[in-house]
Amino acid sequence: MVCHDSCIRRLGHIVLLLPDVLIRSLDVNDTTKKMIALAYEALRHSYSPYSHYQVGCCLLAENGKLYHGCNIENASYSTTLCAESSALGTMITDGAQHIKAVVIVNHLETACVPCGACRQRLAEFCDDDTRFLLCNKSEILNTFTLADLLPHRFNATTMKEKDN
Repeated sequence: MVCHDSCIRRLGHIVLLLPDVLIRSLDVNDTTKKMIALAYEALRHSYSPYSHYQVGCCLLAENGKLYHGCNIENASYSTTLCAESSALGTMITDGAQHIKAVVIVNHLETACVPCGACRQRLAEFCDDDTRFLLCNKSEILNTFTLADLLPHRFNATTMKEKDN
């Protein structure tokens, strides 16, 4: 098999097929490159038979581990699981509870901004300065912080009573 637009990258024991230009053209550290690779690997497993909109996500937890997930659609759209939530579930199941960075990719040439529910869900485990990298097949399109994406979020401090 000849791969004109992609190359094989080895990450530990996982072999991934990625767009060559993505890895070579990005001026990012190795962790970010691994995150992008894992987000694309997750995207390949997207179950999206209705919208055909494939999304992959990778989270960098404070413990240094990477957690990835894909979107999982359902005929009843309201029960669809977004890629961000899929990755978050894996992270929480592994015992991690703090996100340092988020990478989100899709199969199109546009940025895949997290939906409002995912922004709120991720906010529970992020700081205001947690970075969100929105990528397409060949580049990082946007970088946001949680504060950019959800400036007035509902969180634990919202529920605390004020001292009288």
